[in-house]
Amino acid sequence: CEPCLKKVCVHGTCHVTSPSGFTCECEEGWSGSLCDQESNSPCLGNKCVHGTCLPINAFSYSCECLQGYGGVLCDEDGQVLNPCQPLRCKHGQCRFSSLGKPYCECHGGYSGDGCSKGEPPIARRDSVS
Repeated sequence: CEPCLKKVCVHGTCHVTSPSGFTCECEEGWSGSLCDQESNSPCLGNKCVHGTCLPINAFSYSCECLQGYGGVLCDEDGQVLNPCQPLRCKHGQCRFSSLGKPYCECHGGYSGDGCSKGEPPIARRDSVS
């Protein structure tokens, strides 16, 4: 079976290298062995060992682990772990840096470790004439 009969290169052209081998030549803006990763994606290199990398923005991502794997990079076998558990994002959400480290992304008006520091509300003074 010729390996290029199926569309294996998502955003590129398949080139046969042997009866069962192939390489992909990626279109501009795409990379990876199957041309399935955006070149500017934080998932470039697929850091999630046993899971799928989900980009959050240009610099951070999260890993969706396959069943039976856990950890920030889905590299811990047989454990169901929540890598955000040690963080307490009081007024925010747990995210992951490009290095796979969890951090709190604070909602508007909040800052500090754990998003616990709130900006005091601005007092409105209505003048009566």
